[in-house]
This record gives sequence, structure tokens and C-alpha cells, in this order.
Amino acid sequence: MNNKKLIMSLAGVGILAYLSMVYTVDKNDQRLAAESLAHFHFWISHL
Repeated sequence: MNNKKLIMSLAGVGILAYLSMVYTVDKNDQRLAAESLAHFHFWISHL
């Protein structure tokens, strides 16, 4: 397994974990998830 495949698989796992976490938070507390997403977009747009 070369480095590129390893990095891509790690990134894929990280994205899946992030999405499942967001989905779980969204089910438990939609307002909290919306605020987190808003903060994320705020920081991305101000980079």
C-alpha cells in the first residue's frame, strides 16, 4: 500500500466519521447541528 492510497483511505474514514457524527447530532439536536454548520461555513468563508 503506497502513501497516496493510505492518505485517501484515512481521509475517507475521517469524512465518514464526521458525517455520521453530524447525522447523529442532527437527530438528537437539530438546532445544535445547524449552529455548528453555520460556524463552519463562517470560518471557511473568512479564510
